[in-house]
Amino acid sequence: MECNRAVELITGSPVANRHGDHISFNTAEFMAWSQQAGDALSPQAAEHLLAEFCQPVGHGESGTMWRFFLT
Repeated sequence: MECNRAVELITGSPVANRHGDHISFNTAEFMAWSQQAGDALSPQAAEHLLAEFCQPVGHGESGTMWRFFLT
């Protein structure tokens, strides 16, 4: 999956937690959005992709917590 496609999934998700200048989500949520769009990713592949353009902010049961900053 390309970064542009990943950004579309993040910004287009109706369940994303929007907080002014950023969207918060975790790896499991991103993997679910990807699967719904027909692009299944492993947890490792998802985290590798997200690390290219998102900021990790912690870890939980559902993987890394991420922030995508809207610019």
